[in-house]
Parts: sequence; C-alpha cells; structure tokens
Amino acid sequence: MTTLVLLAAALGLVVLPGAAVCVAAGTRWRVAVAAGPALTLAIVAAGTAVTSATDSRWGPLAAAVATLAAILLAAAVGAAPRLAARRRARSAVPGDDGSRDAEPGVIGFRDDDEARDRRRYPNAADLVVALLSLVPAVQVTVATRGLTAIPQQWDAIFHGAATRFIAETGRAGPLDLGPVSQPANPTFYYPGGYHALATLLTGLPGGPPPGALDALSAVTGTVFVLGAAALTGRLCRSRVAAVVAAVVAASLWIFPYSVLGNGPVLPYAIGLAAIPGLMLLAEHLAARSPRSVPHALLLGSGVAGTWAVHPSVSLAVALPLVAAAVAGFV
Repeated sequence: MTTLVLLAAALGLVVLPGAAVCVAAGTRWRVAVAAGPALTLAIVAAGTAVTSATDSRWGPLAAAVATLAAILLAAAVGAAPRLAARRRARSAVPGDDGSRDAEPGVIGFRDDDEARDRRRYPNAADLVVALLSLVPAVQVTVATRGLTAIPQQWDAIFHGAATRFIAETGRAGPLDLGPVSQPANPTFYYPGGYHALATLLTGLPGGPPPGALDALSAVTGTVFVLGAAALTGRLCRSRVAAVVAAVVAASLWIFPYSVLGNGPVLPYAIGLAAIPGLMLLAEHLAARSPRSVPHALLLGSGVAGTWAVHPSVSLAVALPLVAAAVAGFV
C-alpha cells in the first residue's frame, strides 16, 4: 500500500500542478496532461529561485504558494485572448453570445484534435493510453524492489545526498547545492530542480531516499508515454495513432530504463520525458491556434523548467524549435 501511495503521489506531483496551469491558460486537457510535467518543473524552478532569494525555506508550503501564483497568472494570461475574441465575435454578429463552435477563440470553440467523437466509446483510446503509460512505472517498481533500492553508481549517491540536503536545510536555489556537489566551491552551480521536486515526497511514508527518487523514476516513463501519445495523436489527427505511439513508447528499452539505470542521470531522464509535451505546445503555436499567446508563454516556461533540471534538455528542445521556426520563414 505504501508503494502505491508513493507512486500516486509522485505522478500527481509531476503532472497535476503544471496541468492545472495549462488548463488555467486555456489549453485542452490532453495538452495539459502532456505538457504538465514541464510546467511543474517551471513552477519548481521559480519557487526555488524565490525562496533562495528571500532566504526562505523550500518545502510543501512554498511549493503550494508557487503553484497557486502560477495558476492565477496563467488564468489572467489565458483570459485576455478569450475576452478579446468574444468581443470581436459580438461586434461582428450583434446579439451573438459567443458560444458557437464555429468561432475560433470563443468559449465553446473546439480544436481539430478535439472534434466531437460520435463513437460509442469516444474515450476508449484515452483509457488504453493511460493504462499503457503505467507499464514503465510497474517495470521500475519491480526493478527497485518496491521503490526501496537505487542503482549502485556514483550519481545515485549524489542525487540521494542532494535530496536529503534540501529536505534538511530548505535551501534549493541554483547555487545552494555547492556543499553537496563541490564542497570546495560553495557557489558552484548545479540545477537542483529535480531534487527540489523529490524533496516534496520525502514527508510521505516510504518517501525519504531512495523512495522519493525511485518514485520519480517510475513516473518518468509514464510522462514520456503520455506525451508521445498526445503529440502523435495531434499530428496524425488519429486516436489509433496515439495508441500505437503509446505502445511503442512503453516498449522502448533505451529510454527510460537505460537512462535511469546508467549513471543514473535521473534529472536528465525526467527532462527528456517532458520533451513530447513541449513539442505539442510548439505544434499548437505553429498552427496559429486561437490560443497562440498562452501556448507561447507556456512553451517558454516549460523550456525554462527543463533547464532547471538539466540544461542539455533545454538545448535538445531548442534545436527542433529553431529548425521549425526557420522552416516557417523559408
């Protein structure tokens, strides 16, 4: 039971805060679930930066305040284009209440990938994708003997020590992990977003390392499967394609299992897992959807969130984004 509680808490911690921000900004729920992890990392990055600057303690309370602030800000950003579109619709058609599906950007408008499905079981594909996304979590749970063991390599020792350091001191800023990573250089920079996130699980039964690290490792594959399925479904405009993508993503060995086992480079792994969700935001932005401004801000925040766990992930995201931007102008 402790293992299930810890897994559920880890999945909720990684997905829900960022997904709530996406929904508040006006995205559809599939986009929110896929891009949520990257936005959660952004919330952690902003929260730890503020607590470090104000000499405050990072913990569940600080994380809750940061999440609430992000949701309110996203709601304000998302409301502006919707109100503007509704105003334009009413001025174009006197007496219109702005609820028609045909008007982009107005309440009730549905994107192409959200077209009404008249099949008997319209959410069957989503359920299959959700179940497939749990396969990596089960694999990691079994491999870690119920979230009690970690890979026996140097990086695992560091990740455990960094998580314990933040939990005990409350210091989680980008320059605060020097005593753990480079004791001779107290201002050594090391992105601690992953460890700050793991710290939020240490108060649960079984949460102290290695439990928190194993739980995040377990949901890393889940995040990847959900993002890959949502992105493929959007690009192909097909729920079947989304299921096929989920099957492939859940069957891969090189990611996440090899990355989680070698090193283990845990922050890098969760950053990579968030890339499909970021690319989904980019696709909506490239399609010039009615919510382009919120999508752009969410994308930028998500990229910043991946930087907070591993800068190389941000560069990996930036390369295809730059290529797509150049192609759009050619």
